[in-house]
Amino acid sequence: MQPPDSDVILQRILAYWHWAGLPLGRERELKALAITRQALQQQQRPALEVAMQAARADLPSDTDIPPAAPPLRRGSLRYGAY
Repeated sequence: MQPPDSDVILQRILAYWHWAGLPLGRERELKALAITRQALQQQQRPALEVAMQAARADLPSDTDIPPAAPPLRRGSLRYGAY
C-alpha cells in the first residue's frame, strides 16, 4: 500500500530542512504542515513539486541548498570497487 501524498510531502520537507541544517522545532513543523496543505489544495502542478519549491524558498538566504539525493557511488551501480 502506498502512503498518502500528505505523508510523503511532509516527510520530504522535514528531511530537506534537516539536511540543510535547520533546527526542526514546533514553528518549522507548523510551516511544513502549512506548505503541505497549500500544495495539496492547488491543482495546476504536482503537489510534491510545489511543496519542495516552497520549502526551498523558505530556507534562509545564507543556507547552502542540500543535494536532492546522496552522491552516486560506483558500488551502488554494481560497477565494483573504485
